[in-house]
Amino acid sequence: MKRAYRLAALSLAFAALLTPVGAQESDEGFLARISAGLDVIDIGLAAGVGAVYRFPGPGGIGEIAADIFYGPYWETYTEGANTFDYSETLIIVAVRADWLFNYEAGVPGWYQVAGTGVFAGSYSWENYNRTTDYTEGNGYFASGTVINLGLGYVFSRTWEARLEIPVLVFFGEYGEAAAIAIPITAGVLFRPR
Repeated sequence: MKRAYRLAALSLAFAALLTPVGAQESDEGFLARISAGLDVIDIGLAAGVGAVYRFPGPGGIGEIAADIFYGPYWETYTEGANTFDYSETLIIVAVRADWLFNYEAGVPGWYQVAGTGVFAGSYSWENYNRTTDYTEGNGYFASGTVINLGLGYVFSRTWEARLEIPVLVFFGEYGEAAAIAIPITAGVLFRPR
């Protein structure tokens, strides 16, 4: 199953390089990115920053993007005579190649995004009992493939906004099924002059 996901991601990247798209003007340079992400399954929030290198390709515009997302959560609650401080921390680092469809450099309008890449992430939780001075918790590390689809809007040569669905396919142990997470991210891209 893991081999099928890798083959699908590789096929998508290869097809994006060969697909002619209607880009009217070449566009090259670095962009900064600020994003917010929402996990639709667990309703978790994360904030992200990233960098994008945009370049003209054989049939249109491509991108190499790197993002870091950080999602903290904490609460204090009482259960019986005990008071607890609970916290979670999520960190995800992703690198991917995207292809822009119907994109015209600096011209206001809509465009589509498709891409693939890899990610690595860590998740940890801790529950501290103030009453008994006892702490429990755990941490996890995971990696996998990103399959990204999105819709963007160009406001000017300097500003863009994007709504993306980066489907995260976690690599599983041999003989185990891979897990999937489907977050939604909204971001603003800025090109320094």
